[in-house]
Amino acid sequence: MRWLQNSLFCSHRIISAAKDSALVDVYYSYTPSSRLILCSSKLCNRATKKSFVTISIFPIVMIGICAGALSAHAASISIAVPFTSQAPFGSWASPWQDFCEEASLVMAAHFRWGVPLAPEIANLEMQIIKQFEEIVFGRYKDTSIEESAFVLQKLFGFDGVRTRLVAGPDDIRAELAWGRLVIAPVSGRMLGNPYFTPPGPLYHMLVVRGFDEKTQEFITNDPGTRRGNGFRYGYATLFAALHDLNKGNREQGEKRIMVVEKGT
Repeated sequence: MRWLQNSLFCSHRIISAAKDSALVDVYYSYTPSSRLILCSSKLCNRATKKSFVTISIFPIVMIGICAGALSAHAASISIAVPFTSQAPFGSWASPWQDFCEEASLVMAAHFRWGVPLAPEIANLEMQIIKQFEEIVFGRYKDTSIEESAFVLQKLFGFDGVRTRLVAGPDDIRAELAWGRLVIAPVSGRMLGNPYFTPPGPLYHMLVVRGFDEKTQEFITNDPGTRRGNGFRYGYATLFAALHDLNKGNREQGEKRIMVVEKGT
C-alpha cells in the first residue's frame, strides 16, 4: 500500500512536470507492467490517442525513483506568491494598520491569477475588499478566516477555496506539498516577529507559502512588515500562534486555516 501511494505521488509529479513543459492535454494510464503512459495533444492524435509516449518503469525502479522524489519534495517547498505589505506605500495609519487580512487576500488572488503585484494595484484591491466587507459584514477590521474565504469566493469568484481545522504542522505542510496556498489567522503577539511595532497585533493574518524541513520553518508572506516577503517562522511558533478570530479570547480561537488551490 505504501508503494502504491508513493507511486501515485511520483506519477503526479511526472505529469505535472510534463504539463509545465507545455505538453497540453496530458492523458495517462497504468499498465500491468507498471508502465506510465503519457499522451499529449502535441504528440498524438486526440481522437485515436495513438503515438503514445511510453515510459517503462519496473516496480522496484519506480520505488527508488519515487522515494527520491518524495524525499526531495519534502525537504523544501517554496510557492511563488507575489508579495505586498498591508501598507504598500509605507503608511501604517488607518486603515492600512488593519489591512493584514485584505493584503493576504490580494496576495492569494495574484497567486491564482499568476500575475505580478505592484503597490498601486495592491492598494486599490485592498480598498475594494474593504468596501465589500463593510457592505457584507458591516466592518472591515478583524475578519475571521471563514469571512475571508467568503471574500475570495464571492468578490473574486474563486472556486477551490475552503477552510479546515488542522491538528499540527504536518497538516499545513501537506497542503503546501500539493501546491496549495495556506492563509493563517494568528494571535500576532505570539509570533515574536522582531519587525512588528511592539507589542505586535492582537489578531493578524498571513500567507504561508512553503516550508523548510532542514530548519523546521514555515516560509510566509507576512503583510505585517515590509520585510515580510519569505519571512520564516518555526513550525512550533506558527502552529502555537494559529488561532482564528475569537472575540474576547483570541488565543482560544480555532486552529483553522484557509486553503487556496492554484486553479486553472
